[in-house]
Amino acid sequence: MNKNKTSMSVKHALCGLTVVAMTCSLPAAANLERAVNQALNQNPDVRQQWREVLMSDADIDIAASDIKPNMDVVGGYEYVDRNYSANQTFNGGFAEVQLNQLLYNGIARHNIARSREIQSVRYQELLDVANNITYETVRAYLDVKRQQELVRLAAENFRQHERVFGQVEESFNAGVARSSDLEQISGRTALAQSNLLTQQSNLHDVIARYLRIVGDLPPQVLADVEFNHPVLSRDVVAQLRTAYEHNPRFIAALHNIEAQNHNVTANEGRYKPTFELNASYGIRENDEIGIFTGTQREARVGVQMRYNLFRGGSDRANIRRSLEGLEQAQDIRSGVCMDIRQEVQVSNNDLRNLDRQLPNLQQHMNSADRVRVAYADQFGIGNRTLLDVLDSENEFFQASIAYTNARYDQTVRQAALLRSTGQLMQAVSANQGVFPTPRNDTKLNVDFNYVCPQYDLGQYVNY
Repeated sequence: MNKNKTSMSVKHALCGLTVVAMTCSLPAAANLERAVNQALNQNPDVRQQWREVLMSDADIDIAASDIKPNMDVVGGYEYVDRNYSANQTFNGGFAEVQLNQLLYNGIARHNIARSREIQSVRYQELLDVANNITYETVRAYLDVKRQQELVRLAAENFRQHERVFGQVEESFNAGVARSSDLEQISGRTALAQSNLLTQQSNLHDVIARYLRIVGDLPPQVLADVEFNHPVLSRDVVAQLRTAYEHNPRFIAALHNIEAQNHNVTANEGRYKPTFELNASYGIRENDEIGIFTGTQREARVGVQMRYNLFRGGSDRANIRRSLEGLEQAQDIRSGVCMDIRQEVQVSNNDLRNLDRQLPNLQQHMNSADRVRVAYADQFGIGNRTLLDVLDSENEFFQASIAYTNARYDQTVRQAALLRSTGQLMQAVSANQGVFPTPRNDTKLNVDFNYVCPQYDLGQYVNY
């Protein structure tokens, strides 16, 4: 193998981190909090859901207008031609102020309550979108940091292979090493170079994903991420309880049920009478050939009751439809409950396994490191074969990759658990103050043991 022609220098390999000519030139920048807030500010899904909250706020005002006074001014000028009375043809003008106030109809206040619950649904959906974007940002951030470390490991592995290649090539030129040894180290060095190129390609891809989510390139040096939220140290039943109380997707499902309950009650109100307060004041003037030559004034005030006897069956159909909507909302809640329960249980189990695996993986990596150093020294004095050295280098490389991946997998699973429990944005100090505040902040009183039982599956697995 011609070292100068077929292998990259380590310096060039590390600058291959330029991947898209970015990492070597970017200034060292910030932490995860800044990346998350930037992603939330520019993400179109967050902005779209924000608009949904604002539109639902307008819907509350629209529903509330039904119980507020309605005032009209009516006026006109007319020509009258009739075939009765003494004066059959004349001109006249009139003006009237009309006031209507709904007193009761069994529908309006439930429509307002429904609109408030729907706004709570939209707000929780906004938090859910933001929660998911936060998680995707955390993953993208950690993937870039993980891949940067894997590239460093691959570059170090390539550097070690180049060093051994130099030793073997020197021995071969001196007539000491066999040609088969030179071929073997040439092939292993080429494989190490290929591994480095693969890791660099992976880094390129995760940077592209980071750019899509955050809207900016990652800094050259990413701060470490460590989650110390108290929910991570709790047992799975307590974590499930936290998830049911704080997961925005589940809270949205609960508010949706309340909205559908108000919708049912509002449609049942169609069978109730409507009472309105009506008042008006008007004036009329006719010309000299009209019956009245002066100005007429008229004022009225009264209460009107209206009770519908038949509306073509639409009232019954609306009630039937709203009841189906209520059943659907309850089914959605059950589905969300099962999804969250599975997410929490799986994340908890993954973290439990990783907590046990990491010490073993670290021990394996440290042992492999000591072995490869010893084998390299022994190879220099002829006590180890080339294959021993190459195998020890490869074992250390694979052990380092396994340990690195496990460390980052642990942090990602912590983020996943925090997302499921509704604590992730708080854990990364995401700025939620920019979100609109809903009018309905009533805390729902729910028996979680009934609607969504908590289970610890650890009793079915030998830990």
